[in-house]
Amino acid sequence: ETVACIVPISRETLADVSNFVDLLGVLQEQVIGAFEQVFDQTLFFGVDAPWAGYNGIVADATTAGATVAWDGSEGTSFYKAISDAMKKVEKSGYLPDAIVGGPGLNSALRGSITALGINTTDQGQIGALYKHVSLTGGFDEGTAFAIVGDFKRGLVYSFREELRVDYTDSATLIDPRTGTAKYNLFQENMVAVRFELRMGAAIANPVNRINSTAKRYPFAVITAPAEGSN
Repeated sequence: ETVACIVPISRETLADVSNFVDLLGVLQEQVIGAFEQVFDQTLFFGVDAPWAGYNGIVADATTAGATVAWDGSEGTSFYKAISDAMKKVEKSGYLPDAIVGGPGLNSALRGSITALGINTTDQGQIGALYKHVSLTGGFDEGTAFAIVGDFKRGLVYSFREELRVDYTDSATLIDPRTGTAKYNLFQENMVAVRFELRMGAAIANPVNRINSTAKRYPFAVITAPAEGSN
């Protein structure tokens, strides 16, 4: 599917900053960050998913019964939640290899390590999980605190094309949600930069020798603690 955005810029702004700022580089950095936010929201939570029947990893894991509640306290509580999530993935015939979460994941792990008095290199299989902390703003910790799973086998994705950049100064830009004309570029002495990226993704969940039931799933969700409990 295609993810795209259009950035309108006045020619006066271009003239004022062209000798001091790599404007295209700044825009590209911000746009890529926005695209990453869209990817996280779509893949994990199914927000505006373009694929028919795709609800997101969190919703599908919940349907499969692959959720673990964490009470928000540090120490053995969070480690047990991770271990229980790993167990659900393993019972589905998969090997958990990573844990993904928002910024709160770091503090939960750090607090648990401190409370248990163990070294970061002495955490066994939990410590061996690859940890990814999403800073895109697209990981909703209020819906799911963390996701544990077999990302190597369970999540398949590919970028169909590299980032494409186009320019125009003779279009009328329309808000796609409201249908309202926002800018007439030629009339308002503006240019627009259009960024586009194509990618595809799928959750691989084939029947395997460990679990052939419809309840199997390569991911498990650690549900968010109640606000203020940690």
